[in-house]
Amino acid sequence: MTPDFLYHYTSIESLAMILSTRKIRFNSLTELDDLTERDCHDFKSIGKYFFISSWTNIQEESLPFWNMYTPKMKGIRIKMPLDLFNDYLITTNGVKGVKSNFFKSIVPQNETFKDSFWILPTSEKYLFEVEYTDESDKLNPNIYSENGEKFIISLNKIGLFKSKHWTFQSEWRFIIKIFPFIQAQETNENYDLLIDSIKSIRNGRDLPFTDYFVNINEFKFKEMEILLGPKHSDADRIIVESLISKYNPTAKLLISDLHKKIK
Repeated sequence: MTPDFLYHYTSIESLAMILSTRKIRFNSLTELDDLTERDCHDFKSIGKYFFISSWTNIQEESLPFWNMYTPKMKGIRIKMPLDLFNDYLITTNGVKGVKSNFFKSIVPQNETFKDSFWILPTSEKYLFEVEYTDESDKLNPNIYSENGEKFIISLNKIGLFKSKHWTFQSEWRFIIKIFPFIQAQETNENYDLLIDSIKSIRNGRDLPFTDYFVNINEFKFKEMEILLGPKHSDADRIIVESLISKYNPTAKLLISDLHKKIK
């Protein structure tokens, strides 16, 4: 069942960046806590091309989350509506090596196609519920196959599955795929950007970054709810109140039910 709201645990420092920039940080799979996600069976380090913003649908406060994702339980938890990002219409008209078409994206047109990488637009969704499993073909899949001169790459096998050890997270993820390319065939009239990108990925070509920042929808931004962690100090509360007053005065501030109840 799709939730109405999602929750994200983080530090007060990260909150300051979220409020001041109105952006959410997406980390590559290589930077996340489950180290097994960075590879698949036939593409090593595939995770560095998949960028994730991790949330949970668990409304009740979670002691494991406070402990794992906030410094000494002194951080915050953000509550946001499900559709917190913008919905842009992207065209590939005029982009060399891509058939003309229209797609949707949570990043704008001017960020989609750059000199050495592109953010894949899609006709599908960007938010996914993580499936927890012990099936090896899901945790370590084959994603590439060839049929004559044609190839198939199954991108929907990456970033959607985790070991059952992580079930407690009840994680929902926003995923964007960012692929590098070489442009080695740019002058060829048969140049195909996706084929170029797949070659770059198979060669392990690096992107110029390991995180990416995506704009929050301005109306959803105003609906933000911020929960102060169990062990926050008076100084922490003053800092968060000041940040809200300056950057998002309509945001709601709450205090953890566990405040002063944990040693």
